[in-house]
Amino acid sequence: MTIVSISVNEELLEKFDETSARNGYSTRSEAIRDAMRAFVGDAELEIEGGENIAIISLIYAKGVNRAELIRVQHRFPEIQTMLHTHLDDKNCLEVYILKGEGERLKKLVREIRHIKAVKRVDFASNASNV
Repeated sequence: MTIVSISVNEELLEKFDETSARNGYSTRSEAIRDAMRAFVGDAELEIEGGENIAIISLIYAKGVNRAELIRVQHRFPEIQTMLHTHLDDKNCLEVYILKGEGERLKKLVREIRHIKAVKRVDFASNASNV
């Protein structure tokens, strides 16, 4: 097995270790491998061609300029509906319900992930291979 060295700040490492312990990981390496598998799986967005139903949820910093996010939203008529709520004084949550061709949905998710203010993006689809 290859050994990899990374740099992280102490606060993130403490939160990671606490989360790992809470979820039953016996070693940091085991938790990191699992996190890497999830990251790769999410990044690949293996949804089927043809019509799909999907949900995107994203958390972003409250108070940031939303212009880039709004431009993306308006370029994708696949967004059937949207919910916006304030999580706390620093974060907003948006949930999109999508219907459309798989490649277009993948493109939408990728564009949202590249918006600097977006902290987290989760994606769920009706595709059987997700």
